[in-house]
Amino acid sequence: MIPSHEWIVGGDFNAVANLSEHSGRISPLQSDMDDLNDCLENCGLINPRLIGNLFTWSGNRSRGRVQRRLDRAVVNGTLMNNYDDITVTHLSSTTSDHKPILLQCLQNQSYGPKPFRFQNMWMNHNNFLQVISDFWKSRSYLGGIHGLDSKLKGLKAVLKEWNLKSFGNIQEKIQDAERLATSAQECFEADQSDFNRANYNKAKAELIMAIDNEFNFWKQKANLKWIEEGDSNTKFFHAYVKGRRTKSMIRVIEDSNGKPITNIEVIKKMAIEHFFNQFNNRKSVSMSPILAYINPTITEEDNNLLTMIPSDEEIKNTVWSLSPDSAPGPDGYNGHFFKFCWEIIHKDVISATREFFLGVPVRISYGSTFISLIPKINDPKNFCDYRPISLSTFMSKINTKILATRLQKILHKVVSVEQTGFQTLKGVKEQILLIEEMVHRIDNNTRSGNLVIKLDMAKAFDNMEWEYISNMLRQMGFSAFVTTLLLANLEASQLSILINGSPCGFFKMMRGVKQGDPLSPLLFILASEGLSRMLKKTMESGYISPFNTGRNILISHLAFADDIIIFSKGDGC
Repeated sequence: MIPSHEWIVGGDFNAVANLSEHSGRISPLQSDMDDLNDCLENCGLINPRLIGNLFTWSGNRSRGRVQRRLDRAVVNGTLMNNYDDITVTHLSSTTSDHKPILLQCLQNQSYGPKPFRFQNMWMNHNNFLQVISDFWKSRSYLGGIHGLDSKLKGLKAVLKEWNLKSFGNIQEKIQDAERLATSAQECFEADQSDFNRANYNKAKAELIMAIDNEFNFWKQKANLKWIEEGDSNTKFFHAYVKGRRTKSMIRVIEDSNGKPITNIEVIKKMAIEHFFNQFNNRKSVSMSPILAYINPTITEEDNNLLTMIPSDEEIKNTVWSLSPDSAPGPDGYNGHFFKFCWEIIHKDVISATREFFLGVPVRISYGSTFISLIPKINDPKNFCDYRPISLSTFMSKINTKILATRLQKILHKVVSVEQTGFQTLKGVKEQILLIEEMVHRIDNNTRSGNLVIKLDMAKAFDNMEWEYISNMLRQMGFSAFVTTLLLANLEASQLSILINGSPCGFFKMMRGVKQGDPLSPLLFILASEGLSRMLKKTMESGYISPFNTGRNILISHLAFADDIIIFSKGDGC
């Protein structure tokens, strides 16, 4: 197959790629699956995004009905790159036992303006730090949150203009550099003068730089944590980005009546309405019965630890501890920018961080957050099938990371041993072993039998009420000022939904904790402590009969974040 040409290969392959493409008692041969996958890989063929039912063939066999995906349409990378989205739909069959396949190649289209994003390749330019330094010196020093915010906003316009002049279109730059390098090589081969030698070396260096810029551009977009330094397969990164973008592309959403909506503007309005309701539908409930199980254990010393003004070293260490490759928030600046430009911007960053710990209100620009929608299933139908991940500004994550690191030191005072999620020196391995032992003892001789219940809390992070979190923190002994600091970034949050890379909407968040923020998991387990204490107390009081372990040991439940398993006797529910 010629890689530069567009290829579509379709038909009955008479084999499945993996066990998920098979349903029935007779399993497919591993050798057949390996042969198919090796063939697709060697030919550079990719399975496009599947819409609808997985199986294409069904039949009755002596050991029951069998369903398999025997038919498929696959494409190569060249075709994938030339279209915005390629989908495969398995249509209804009529007389045949094989389903027809509909392959759709959808042309590129605009979904709206894309936000500014700092490009890591800029750091390779020998003039980059000078551009940052000149701009930073040209702005009067205001200090604090307002000063840093003003500079970061103004810097965007400067970087956009500088990018056009210094980098322009990456692909065109490579093509131009290749032509110049070829021409310089020909001149040097014809006349090996010092001038032609220098010109040839310069042209080669510019070509290498152009290729390196392309590599860094696609590597940043791919954002693969497991890629080793030195890996330089630009085609791989490009294909990975294309595949991930295709998988997360939203082209159709069902409305409340199950009607498919394809108009992108209507889809954006539906997204805004759905997530506005999700993060603003506050519920007022009585908290006294739950809070009654909480005794204050946080001391004045603990509160002082959390409110202490951070030192220069603590702030710098926090910046370096945050992932520089995490997707940026609405301001567009990632951790690479803050680390690479630290000597220029550190005074402003330190001043802004200290203002936060003095209680200065968080600015709207700091609290602004993108909501990235990650599909929970292969073929999402509506917005309930997407997981909302928060993309906060890097500056806001510096503040919450400092609080989270300090909070880790005192969590053991308030969090029950039954909870193990997101805590230093606490892992899930011990819980897994304990659960296995409890399940092994489920048939212990006991009246009414033993019972194991797995709780599935829908949208647990998104439904957490701030009033409840605040009251829980105060009941545990956290001071009013500490409680304000812990909730400050949440209460300043303004959300925009990313639909195919373009933000839409701008509304205030009124409940929930942000998935993707360093502090949110700890706030969640602190709030969940109410449920843990309540379960434990109700069993200790005999209101719920405890699980019979065969020993005088009470194990009421185990919790890892929003996953909870309850153990009791069969007559305890």
